[in-house]
Amino acid sequence: MQQLDNLIDHLTRKRRWSISAEMVFIIRHYSEIVGPNLNKHTSLKWIKKGVACIHCRNAMWSYALKNMEQQLIEKMNSSIGYEAIKRLIIRIGNISTISLKETPIIELTHEELAWIELLASKAPSKIKEQFRSFLVSYKELQHQ
Repeated sequence: MQQLDNLIDHLTRKRRWSISAEMVFIIRHYSEIVGPNLNKHTSLKWIKKGVACIHCRNAMWSYALKNMEQQLIEKMNSSIGYEAIKRLIIRIGNISTISLKETPIIELTHEELAWIELLASKAPSKIKEQFRSFLVSYKELQHQ
């Protein structure tokens, strides 16, 4: 497990990523985590140091979010498998979604896919899928 942590730390420092793979996962899957109704009236703006900022349409939605804050935190944390989000900041305002830079789809070679599967098979089961996704992103960045 320590080697896996070292690899992730090394890759994020090398690429100067300011946000962890888990936080990117929460941002990208926010609509699925909170559900369609809540997603229609809210947006996740940022995540920093265990705090997630959510904007909502009006005071009614702000009140509703404050009442379900713990439930939302639990959903976000369960989506990544550990307690990364500690609290929410809820603001009334623009609910347009944040966008992450999309990269073009890159075809990986059979050797690269085999390497990814080999490493992912050694990862703990609760992070296996996230780690596989991380390795795919890493290989795609190498092609750019």
